[in-house]
Amino acid sequence: MSIYPFRLFGAFCTIVLFIQTSFSQFALFGDIYIAPQNEVHLLSGDLYFESGKIITDRGAQSGTFSFSGDSGWDRADHDTHVDGFIRFYNASEFVFPVGHDNVLQPIRLDE
Repeated sequence: MSIYPFRLFGAFCTIVLFIQTSFSQFALFGDIYIAPQNEVHLLSGDLYFESGKIITDRGAQSGTFSFSGDSGWDRADHDTHVDGFIRFYNASEFVFPVGHDNVLQPIRLDE
């Protein structure tokens, strides 16, 4: 099964994630594919991993999932995490909820 039909869903999520309120959050319940040269940005609130993965393209023009300094994540594990590239903005430290296939391999960066 091709994951390209999820491009439209990913584009929709991009619009929703840019809405900023003090209560905003995003819960992941299925796989999302981020196509080449696209970035999905979580502006505020937390990303709650329930099931599924955020899969970014890994080509020369890779896709990216990004977090602002006011956002974070919770409940990532071996079955649900970001399988690909992540970026963060305006934070002195960040633990990336990344992995590959079915293994969570978080990376922590400090300023």
